[in-house]
Amino acid sequence: MEIQFEQKSVRFLCRTAWGEKTVEETAEIKLPGQELSPEQILGAWGQPCLTEKHWADGSVSVSGGVNAWVLLQDAEGVQCVAGWIPFKQSWDLHDSQRDGKVVVRSSLRSVDARMTGAGKLIITAQVSLYLQALEPCAVNRYLPPQLPEDVHVQKKNITVTVPMEAGEKRVSMDEELGTAQSVFAVLYHRTQPRAAECRVMGDKLVFRGEVTVDALCRGEDGEIFLTHAEYPVSQYIQLDSEYGSRANADVIPMVLSAEVDKNEEGKLSFHGNVLWQYILHDEVELEGVADVYSNRRKVEMDMTQLCIPALVGKDSKQECSCELSAAYETVIDQTVMAVCAEWDERTGKLQQEGAVRVLCRNEEGQLQSALLPFEAELTFAQDGDGYAVAADQKPAEAVAEQGQLRVRIPYSMYSMEDVCLPCCKGIVIEDAVGQKERRPCYILRRAGKESIWQIAKTCGSTEEAIRTANGFDGEAEQGRMLLIPVE
Repeated sequence: MEIQFEQKSVRFLCRTAWGEKTVEETAEIKLPGQELSPEQILGAWGQPCLTEKHWADGSVSVSGGVNAWVLLQDAEGVQCVAGWIPFKQSWDLHDSQRDGKVVVRSSLRSVDARMTGAGKLIITAQVSLYLQALEPCAVNRYLPPQLPEDVHVQKKNITVTVPMEAGEKRVSMDEELGTAQSVFAVLYHRTQPRAAECRVMGDKLVFRGEVTVDALCRGEDGEIFLTHAEYPVSQYIQLDSEYGSRANADVIPMVLSAEVDKNEEGKLSFHGNVLWQYILHDEVELEGVADVYSNRRKVEMDMTQLCIPALVGKDSKQECSCELSAAYETVIDQTVMAVCAEWDERTGKLQQEGAVRVLCRNEEGQLQSALLPFEAELTFAQDGDGYAVAADQKPAEAVAEQGQLRVRIPYSMYSMEDVCLPCCKGIVIEDAVGQKERRPCYILRRAGKESIWQIAKTCGSTEEAIRTANGFDGEAEQGRMLLIPVE
């Protein structure tokens, strides 16, 4: 007799591509008016923006650009030259043809400017992009139908955490950027969104955070000052399904556009668009039949492996922190530029490199800019035998305190591995030949390392009968004498 087990689909998202790539692009800007000398370049700043994510023809691509500003100093004071540097990067999807979701995180790695002939500036920007491409997948679990009384099954289950849903929400912002000083010109600005907390509540993802905006301004008197503002963000996203209390999500924001304008009264306003991306993880229970036997007939099993990529380590949060010497009288602004952190699987070390662009005044009051490189290292213990480890790098910041700069970059690490559950998807059992005379009998056997299931299968009994005859639940202690009922 052949019996096929019932199939039930378990759906999830699979990371078909992930990893970091650095893109470098340049732009040429013609300077207005007279030519300047290279010594008059104070430095360059930038703001990466995302314009498009595209999934098609077995690859995904990310497009965007860097708003770049170069500060120049001449006899009339500090001037700003602005430019836009477009970029595009792509990842192959290993012959995958299904459309999925793309989640990307970016950080400005460097931005630099140099003079050329004919009054032109060459601006070069490097952007570090970390991408995750998630496509819909499914595995089948096999459940046994009603079986004959003499056929016994051993069920096994595992609970795994897998990506279940990914999406995004675009939020537009129009805010006033208050300042106590009158503004003559905006030299450059920086927008940094942060997700502080998120919760999954049924079919909704609720999160809160903030968007910080820093604008370097030149006043009517020629003084240079930094304006800082923080705007709270509180949003919810309608999910595709309803989830339980164990579901959790990572929220990854990206700046789409950002502008700081000055009106006729000298007041500032901020206009921006932020894309709040998310990846939701939830627990899935996989159940399968690991073994089948009959104490009367021969049983042949059709076995398979039920495999699913699972999250095995998460939320191991640490913070990279290092101090840099900044022997300047007054620090006006400090901007962190860093690559995505690299994790060494052999040593468990997470290495971070970057630099801090400092705008300051020296003891004589002269405006200066300096680029201070830094390196930092963290140790993470990997959980399980994960085949991929990702560092969720939060926005970095540098704080100036008493002539020292402290760089802080928080991380959250997680690893993935393929979790496999051997399970039976069908059986073939011999037909019963007549009725055997049933005569109860018992076997005495000392418990060893075998499970009660293995003892029952070997002796032609059942787990329930052995536990009932010996008056215990669970597994037997090694060395205990067991009374095993058989037929």
